[in-house]
Order: sequence, then structure tokens, then C-alpha cells
Amino acid sequence: MKTGEALQIGGGNIGRALVGEVMSDAGLHLTFADVNEQLIEDMNNEGGYPVQVVSLDGSKEEYVEGIEAISSLDEEAMVTSIVNADIITTAVGANILPRVAPTIAKGLMERLRQRPMDELHVVVIACENMERNTETLRDHILAALPDDESRKLVLSKVSFPNCAVDRIVPNTKSDIDHPLAVITEDYFQLAIDKSALKEEMPPIPGIELVDDLDAVLAQKLFTLNGAHAAAAYWGYLKGYETIGEAMTDTSIQALVSGLMTEVSSVIVQHYPSISEAQQKAFVEKILRRFINPYLKDEPKRVGRDPKRKLSAKDRLLRPAILAIEDGDIPANINMAIVGGFRFDSPDDPQAIEVHQDIDKFGLDAAIVGITGLNRKHPLVRQTVAGYHLAELMV
Repeated sequence: MKTGEALQIGGGNIGRALVGEVMSDAGLHLTFADVNEQLIEDMNNEGGYPVQVVSLDGSKEEYVEGIEAISSLDEEAMVTSIVNADIITTAVGANILPRVAPTIAKGLMERLRQRPMDELHVVVIACENMERNTETLRDHILAALPDDESRKLVLSKVSFPNCAVDRIVPNTKSDIDHPLAVITEDYFQLAIDKSALKEEMPPIPGIELVDDLDAVLAQKLFTLNGAHAAAAYWGYLKGYETIGEAMTDTSIQALVSGLMTEVSSVIVQHYPSISEAQQKAFVEKILRRFINPYLKDEPKRVGRDPKRKLSAKDRLLRPAILAIEDGDIPANINMAIVGGFRFDSPDDPQAIEVHQDIDKFGLDAAIVGITGLNRKHPLVRQTVAGYHLAELMV
């Protein structure tokens, strides 16, 4: 029996394999909103979909049932769903948030008009892999509202908690013969900032309420995303087809392991809410995920958008900067950074831009421009040296 209503905006891989499964398992009636007409038709015809969950132990099938779908371009249908929803989530990508915000804003205002006496506040969560994800969506929603009075009303009645979202969903076709089937790993994380809730949420087993989301996000970004990028860049440069294959290479294994050791020191030093034992367990879990042979995740997918991933606040530069400030030498993180600058996937616009910058401005200037670091920063010198050394390694 369904106990509430959830609206998931975005019916792609993360929407189905993570958010949809969590909401369905919690007993919520789930409505998907998307722009893909074929996807919407399939969802309404099938009423559910299988999730192929793969681990080192093999593969199993789970099923998300009792779903329906609407077009996110159908404003009337969207507003109706928002009025009825107890929780609204997105998984559409950062660049799409400004497009969906005006409709969400209109729906929230209508919800507050029709349901003014509701004891429970509605919760909006942007399940996007970006910093300040829900705050970013909130700001777009507020900008779309007509006046300050409307903004104050929404801020008083709607919770906008940032979140940490994590599940590897490769661009691999599931073995299950179903138009909506999706393949994913057995691990997932959906943690939200407890302090941003106006009041307690109804319990949803797949959602973790955390007091220090900044620490959770840093742990994920530095440890998981940083190590994933390292395996992807060097796996790509060495010609491996999947991350799992790359992790059979002893030199890549050593790089990933060394990076995680350097990152763990940074995490424990700068985020005291995470103990050394907790970080060690997190590292061990990630290593098991990387060697999962069923995921078949491609290095060129994991390594995409290198300009963003090589910025000073992202997964590689930030922990390296903190390590240097702590008096350490992040040699393995730096080799991952070098791999990012050498990553030359012809299908990746940012990778092309990186190499165009190097050709046009020279290596030193390109590193400074992309990372935002001062030319005299130790990481700039180390990256230049490592870049030339890498010519002997690939």
C-alpha cells in the first residue's frame, strides 16, 4: 500500500536506478517527469521497471512498480503533481535546473494555496552530482517567483536540503529484456542535510539524514570521485576498455591506493566528524566497487569534463592543496591530475579544449588557467614535471 506521493523530475539512469528505487521501496507512489516521449509512454504502459543490481557476488533483479509518468513540458500536469507531492526530487543535470525551476515555483505556490493547513512541509531535493545542489535549485526557484512575499512563503514552508548522491550507473545495456531496464551496482548513498529541514521528514529507509553534510560530500568527492578519475584517466591512456580492467593493472592499482591514502589523511585531518576507522571502511568499500566486473564502466565516461574536474575546488586539486598546506606531498593525487591533463578523448569537448589550451598558451599557462592556481604554486611545478615524465609511462 502506497503511503505518500513522490515526484521525480528526470527519468534517466540515476532517476530510475537510485531515486526511483528508493522512493518505491519506501512505499511512495512515484510519478516521473521527463521530456522523452517514448520514455513516458513506456513508463505508463509498463507501470514499472526492473533494476539489474550487480556486485562481486553476481547479478540480481529488483523491480520498481506502481509508477506513472508525465511530460515535464506539460505545465498543468506538473503543477498537479507538485500539489500532490510530499517529496520532489530531480536528477536532470546542473544545466537543466534553471529550465525546470519556473514550473516547480508555480507548482509550489499552487500547493501552498491548496494545502495551507498541511502539518508536513514539502521537501525538495536536487539529486545532482554538484556542489550546493539543492541550494542551486532553490535559488532558481526563488528567482522565478513574482515577489518577495511569495519567496518568504516558499522559504517558510518548503525544505531545500543539499544532498550527497552516489551510485555507479554505467552506460551499459542491462541483460534484462525490458524497455526501461537499468543496470547498476549494489551500493548507493542518498544523504541529506538534516539541519536544512523545516521539520522532521517521514522516514524513508534509503535516505540518510546527516548532521555534517560537508564532511560526507568531501569524503565522497575526494575519495570516490578522485580515485575514480585517477583510474579513468590512466585507464584511458593505457587503452583499457573498462574501469574494472584498468584496476587489474598493478601501476594503476598502486596509484589509486596511494591516492586514497593521501586523501584519507586530508579527510581525517580536516573533517573530524569522520574517524580514521570510518574512512578506512569507506576506502575498502570503494575498492570493491571499482573491481566489479559486471559494471563495465568506460574510462572515457568517468573521465569526461576534465576542465571541471581539474578546477581548484574539485575532486583532485582540493585535497592536493589541503595536503600541501598540511606539509605533505600528494604525489599520487598529482599523478591523477597529470592524467587529467593528458586525457585526450576526441569525443570530449573539454578534453579537446584542454589540449588546445596547452598548444596555444604552453603547458604552464594552461595549467594555471584551468586550475586557477598561482604559477608559483607547488602543484603547478609538480604537474609540469609529471606531465613530461608521463611521456615515458604511456
